[in-house]
Amino acid sequence: MTTVETTFNNAGTDTLAPPQAQRLSLYVFALFFIFGGLTSLNDVLVPKLKDLFSLSYTEAMLVQSAFFFAYFVASIPAGLLISRIGYMKAAVVGLLTMAVGCLMFIPATLSTLFPAFLGALFILAVGVTTVQVVANPLLSLLGPGSTAHSRLTLGQGFNSLGTTVAPTSAPS
Repeated sequence: MTTVETTFNNAGTDTLAPPQAQRLSLYVFALFFIFGGLTSLNDVLVPKLKDLFSLSYTEAMLVQSAFFFAYFVASIPAGLLISRIGYMKAAVVGLLTMAVGCLMFIPATLSTLFPAFLGALFILAVGVTTVQVVANPLLSLLGPGSTAHSRLTLGQGFNSLGTTVAPTSAPS
């Protein structure tokens, strides 16, 4: 039986049998779909918050700014986190950060303060950024190097699918 060598942390090399690598690849593809969907939901959120808080167009664009500023702020720290704790633990940290960001929308709703929504969105985006920094190299390691480009292309396809599907599932 052939095995796939993947390095998940600085402690050494783990060996995954192909079925394990395939199963993990499916989870990573699901992550691509999820963060593609979350990113595109900003476009749905902007007009809702604009109407809710009577925002100007410039103020409403802070939604996009808060989300994408997280990429600028969190990308390098996410890479450092991966090198410190490994891919899998960094993915868990990213997912937990995404969950915290989502849960922060509850007090943001109760406070009815626009900056609270921006803060929740920023925390959510920090988690998305961390998961994205994990997902690409992890996916490339989950199989032979000669087919890494195909796995990455398929992952980006799931990202695009999430970007397309999520806005249609959002309430109007």
